[in-house]
Amino acid sequence: MENVISYYNSIDEGHRLNRNYSRRLEFYTTRKYVLESIKQGDVVADIGAGEGVYTFEIADKCSKAVAFDIVPKHIEKINQIKQEKNSTNIEAVQTSILDIDKKYDSSFDVVLCLGPYYHLRKKQERLASLKKCYDLLKPDGTLLISYLNRYASVSTFYKFSKFPSKEMLDEWQKDEYTKEFGFDNFMDISFCSDPEMTENELKLCNFQIEKNIGTDGMFSLVTKQMESMTEEDFENLLDFHLKNCEDRHLIGMNNHGLIICKKR
Repeated sequence: MENVISYYNSIDEGHRLNRNYSRRLEFYTTRKYVLESIKQGDVVADIGAGEGVYTFEIADKCSKAVAFDIVPKHIEKINQIKQEKNSTNIEAVQTSILDIDKKYDSSFDVVLCLGPYYHLRKKQERLASLKKCYDLLKPDGTLLISYLNRYASVSTFYKFSKFPSKEMLDEWQKDEYTKEFGFDNFMDISFCSDPEMTENELKLCNFQIEKNIGTDGMFSLVTKQMESMTEEDFENLLDFHLKNCEDRHLIGMNNHGLIICKKR
């Protein structure tokens, strides 16, 4: 996990989701489904919380929110914001998803896993992470988990005139990755799947799929062009996107997918 920590130490994760219109589309879509999934007074786990963007978005609806993250500076930032906001119902814990203490088992109405799953390149580790989410949930609890679509993710490289070799493309088709190519720092710490593969891994861990959502459309391919939009243009696009983001024919064209499922 040291390579994951090193990567996130090198970037500003706290502002990533507001950096441009494409990122905002992902954030607003994800936030909509997250807030709809949480009932007033729920206890929520935010695994891979980063600097707590979603943790603080949901805080007013939760009786308690626990933010788990592997990166020390993220936990420090959450604690800083928590103090500034005088948030008394937020706990921040430094740990990887695979090492969350068993004392939290069966504690949560909702678990958010908006990143850790796609940083596990071995299938057994991904399944172990899903089993951990299952154990953390109360009976009939809800998991929201994000994943990366390989077709859309690979397509983005070509936008920047970065052309993967055949060896890279063949590796990225597999159900687990064993090689790092130095071609892209993020890809070297990530795993890209597809909607069906992710659903199947969730089903193996006794989750019942409720929704599969594309959170950012194809718009990562036109981020530069989108920056000339007005706020009204963006609101129109967001409305259009939200009306189509659950279309099964389109989900695999999104860089980021989001699955909502229930503990069976």
